[in-house]
Amino acid sequence: MTGAERIHVSLAELRTAASRALDGAGAPAGTERDGARSVVWLEARGLRGAAALLFDLRAAWGPAARRPSLTGRRVDLGGSPILVWASTLIETAMLEAGAAIFLQGCRSPRALLPEAAVQAGPNLHFMLRAGASRALVANGEMTLDRSFADLDTADVQLVAAPGQPRSPLPPAPPRTRLSARELEARHGASLAGGLRLAPGDWQEIREAAARILVPATERSHSRGAGAEVDDND
Repeated sequence: MTGAERIHVSLAELRTAASRALDGAGAPAGTERDGARSVVWLEARGLRGAAALLFDLRAAWGPAARRPSLTGRRVDLGGSPILVWASTLIETAMLEAGAAIFLQGCRSPRALLPEAAVQAGPNLHFMLRAGASRALVANGEMTLDRSFADLDTADVQLVAAPGQPRSPLPPAPPRTRLSARELEARHGASLAGGLRLAPGDWQEIREAAARILVPATERSHSRGAGAEVDDND
């Protein structure tokens, strides 16, 4: 799809619509805001945040999707979307202090990156691996294989390690990898000019967000259904 076939959406519009869409889909209270922030973070860096959101919404996981369960260092995600559980999984990795945890059936593994970026610093970095695809998040910088950003569902090895990495990701052809510089350039362009989404994707997100506006259940009443998605947010 060409740029002419995409529409302009502000970061605030996407964040508002994503939050309401996740809320309407059954995200546990409070997690919809984290999920929406991750959607915008990813989309602003060209990492398919809107696609990750739609992937979860189309799965119709709803309230039946249980909280991820940890057995040893293996996490059974039970169909739960990473968009709303990323912070819990990153914190779990941090508690393991350098030992890998294994996420089974991880949906949209790139959804782990925003929270990893928040937590990474001079004394902590993250390594993520799904098959041959890798990502490194360290002290405000991120490098990842392009294939990692394209994964829909995969088993992921996640490590939160102290200090800074002793070495970068293994060498790879430039066209197969996204550098920290390129990701930052994409982010800057999004801040300056907003986002460009496929009209059909944006319409689907808006329709999902509108579902919470229909007070058909006790849950919709209790969680503030009634306000519309405003194009001027």
